[in-house]
Amino acid sequence: ASEARLRLAIEATGIGIVDFDPVAGTNHWSDEALRIWGFPDGHAPTPDEVWARIHADDVAEARRRTLASLDPDGPGTFHTEHRVERPD
Repeated sequence: ASEARLRLAIEATGIGIVDFDPVAGTNHWSDEALRIWGFPDGHAPTPDEVWARIHADDVAEARRRTLASLDPDGPGTFHTEHRVERPD
């Protein structure tokens, strides 16, 4: 029931979700996240593809925040805002 409510909330708001497992080095993109970033449904974006879609003026800060979130001595949280450059 909780998963169904989450899916309904995601669909109603149009937000995209990316789950990243740093230990396994894997990620899962919701269909909406793929659409927001301009990737085709079912595509598994590589890190290089993702970095290439972040606006050039935002990529350095996004990288800094990403690396800080993975630091074992850091706070263990991640938050960033950046522009996405879609192919269209």
